[in-house]
Amino acid sequence: MTKWKIATAATGVGVISAAIHSKSNQKQRLHVDVKPPILYVGSFNILPVIKTCFGMLPESLRHQILLAAAAPDSRSIPRDRYDILGENPYTIDEVKPGVWKVGYDRENHFMVNQEAKMQARMLGMDIGREETAWRVMQGAEGFGRECSAAAHRDIAYARYWDEVEKIEDEDVMRVAKVTENMIVVKLNNGSVMLYAPVKVHDETEFGQFLEKLGKVEWIVAPSSEHTLQLPAIIQKFPDAKIIGSATAEKKLNYVNAIPRKQFDFDYTSEDDLKRANEILKKEGVELFYIKGDVVTHSLFSIAHNVALECDLLYSHSDGEGFLMLDKVQFRKLEPEDGMWRIFKFSQLSKPNSPNGFLPPYRFWFMDASCMWPFQLTPPKDDGSSCKEMADSLRVALNQNFEKAVGVHFNVMDGNEFKKSIDANWNWLDGKPLLIKKE
Repeated sequence: MTKWKIATAATGVGVISAAIHSKSNQKQRLHVDVKPPILYVGSFNILPVIKTCFGMLPESLRHQILLAAAAPDSRSIPRDRYDILGENPYTIDEVKPGVWKVGYDRENHFMVNQEAKMQARMLGMDIGREETAWRVMQGAEGFGRECSAAAHRDIAYARYWDEVEKIEDEDVMRVAKVTENMIVVKLNNGSVMLYAPVKVHDETEFGQFLEKLGKVEWIVAPSSEHTLQLPAIIQKFPDAKIIGSATAEKKLNYVNAIPRKQFDFDYTSEDDLKRANEILKKEGVELFYIKGDVVTHSLFSIAHNVALECDLLYSHSDGEGFLMLDKVQFRKLEPEDGMWRIFKFSQLSKPNSPNGFLPPYRFWFMDASCMWPFQLTPPKDDGSSCKEMADSLRVALNQNFEKAVGVHFNVMDGNEFKKSIDANWNWLDGKPLLIKKE
């Protein structure tokens, strides 16, 4: 290539980069100060380059690439305890008559899947880097010396397993296990609704429990980020009505997982949500779309006076409990909780988390100027998505419910749940999310 061609190419790249930079500058920056994301190759942060190049692509092509990466193809679906060891992966607990929490043990795809590992690194969870270890230690310091000592051990343990090329099956449930919850609801008419469903093994105790409980007539996919288990569930219950987001529908259609090619109800549509509620309210269930949540498009629900939640609650209101671990379990500093402590210290604790409750990536994806090229539904350019989400959460939290249970947390008192959501998200517009009743 001649020097002229090189100069011309460099000029072209410079002009396009400037255009992308200008486009980003036209978008409203987040009102919260948060460190930007990084993605290293060696000592070089390649994320700005990737963002520039990706932002240059036509939106339709960008979306196709994003769907290809996020769609639940067979290679990305995690195995569960039954798949790996032939052991029961379910734990069934009644929350209240008509509502059951079903714990489900599966492999952590962020530890066993190479593509998922890269996603984790992009979200700031590259345990092999010294700055990540430093963030873990910084986060641990706020909880005392015992937590700092545990964090040292946790880092060494995590690094050992991060360097293992392939974790053997006999080790997966010991070192790379995730437990998530599905909620099963018996409706007033005797049929069954599955909220955030997981794979169902007919030959297990839960499979038999579900068969006896009633006909599964409703499948609720309450987050656009929880689609990996849906193809098998839709295939298993082909006549069930599906409630989900437009983004989840696109992901599933990308792998031809919806026989009817569309959900029965798109809850991000006001009309569809209204129609679904007209039917389900008679059955003891009401749905609330958290508008403005451009990341997960979370669907909050209330079933028989129990709140059902997905992808909103990270830290508990006491600042110590988080996800599945309450304060008491966290303070036990059990070795098997080490991977989760790393997440808490590096992502949910100050100074790493802007508010000491949410991971930085939840702020990045609400920033219209930050990660928009990588989002199927980026936040609005004027920054109003934050206010929309805050207002939606106020509506949801103003409802009456006795208990709450989530995909990533266990049963919680209703008022404690409300305080926890407020602690996680009241930064959205700088006002309390809990409305004081006169």
